[in-house]
Amino acid sequence: MPPRRRHDRESLLAAAVEVALQDGLAALTFAAVGQRAGVPDRTVVYYFPTKPDLVAAVMTTVAAQVVAAAGSDPGPWPLAEAPARLGALLAGPQVGTVLARWLELCLLGADPASPYRALAAGLGDGFVGLVADRLADVPEAGRRAAAARVIAVVDGAMLLRMIGLDADADAALGGGG
Repeated sequence: MPPRRRHDRESLLAAAVEVALQDGLAALTFAAVGQRAGVPDRTVVYYFPTKPDLVAAVMTTVAAQVVAAAGSDPGPWPLAEAPARLGALLAGPQVGTVLARWLELCLLGADPASPYRALAAGLGDGFVGLVADRLADVPEAGRRAAAARVIAVVDGAMLLRMIGLDADADAALGGGG
């Protein structure tokens, strides 16, 4: 009989994050996580009873990593520099993968009846708030709108970078042309 592998919520969540980042949210199944963690899929279900629970835990963990990276440049950010500063924080080697998962979640949440809608909206709201808190030269009443525009520019630039249009992404972020 093979030895039982130790399992707990944290180790299963780590396996789930690996599956999601490597293969996407569509591939994030109880069986795939169980296989990655070396446990039966029913063990995964014990800790994450539904797929939306599993996706929420994974995306909340990934979002926390993005927020931690943003903490390395707490601001304040002049609005004119904000896209470049946020873009620099997101320039790590896994940014394309993380952005792809974020976009996948947004697509899953696009249907008003989707169980992922509240999760996507909540994470998006957190990101807007994170950027708004760093804007230095925007009156309080306009900070959220300005932060949303910064995020739209940065997300668009990251999409351009994902398809090989690096010079255009750099220009959008204020680094050229």
